[in-house]
Amino acid sequence: MSHIYKYSRPISEDDYIRMDKGPVPSKIYDYVKSNPHTLSIIGKHLESTAVPDLDELSATDIEELKHSIIENKDLPPEVLSEISHGFAWNSASINGRISWCNIAKEAGAAEEQIQYIKDIDQFLKYIS
Repeated sequence: MSHIYKYSRPISEDDYIRMDKGPVPSKIYDYVKSNPHTLSIIGKHLESTAVPDLDELSATDIEELKHSIIENKDLPPEVLSEISHGFAWNSASINGRISWCNIAKEAGAAEEQIQYIKDIDQFLKYIS
């Protein structure tokens, strides 16, 4: 959430879907379901055995991912679920797309920034 607020763009162009326990990036979720051989389960954690291609990420992407890991890694699942059920999650229907604009709004973005994010979202849908 903080990356879209700070930089007016999400880390990935993935759609986040409202699921019971919190937002889920749809493409990553589909990948996990269809490629279980690239994953290992350690306790309650899912870890990839694939080597990440960090060249696909910007410096701000990496910075925010590291920050999120540090901030959330020790939180129990029920707390993670609770903090992910905010305005953006509640604004979507069950199994529906969570708006990037609502994610930014929940993080405190100003109206001009929300309009910019909306324009980017519409442009990405147009070219895909």
